Amino acid sequence: MNEQKHTPGPWSATKQSKTSYRIDTAGEQFPEWKGLAHVFIAVGTEDESKANASLIAAAPDMLAALKECQGVLETAGRYFPKSIQNSDKFHLVNILENSVKKTIAQAEGK
Repeated sequence: MNEQKHTPGPWSATKQSKTSYRIDTAGEQFPEWKGLAHVFIAVGTEDESKANASLIAAAPDMLAALKECQGVLETAGRYFPKSIQNSDKFHLVNILENSVKKTIAQAEGK
């Protein structure tokens, strides 16, 4: 697959104020916590702000999972049994092309 260009995960979200979270990264490449981003969430409730920050922090893991799904769906498409209806195979290819690949490209800035 393509070489990773974003800051490697894991990322975490740390609450700074009612509507502000700091996104940090740590790991072997970053032995100390490093501030990656400061996210101000100006709309919604405090719970929504936390959920939005958590979603941002999960981005590297979600991208990795989507890339794994892409491989599984491509393999499934090649070996789809002939006994399965064509509409099911079309649905699998449609998900791969219009959801998984599209979202990976968006996450990678393509």
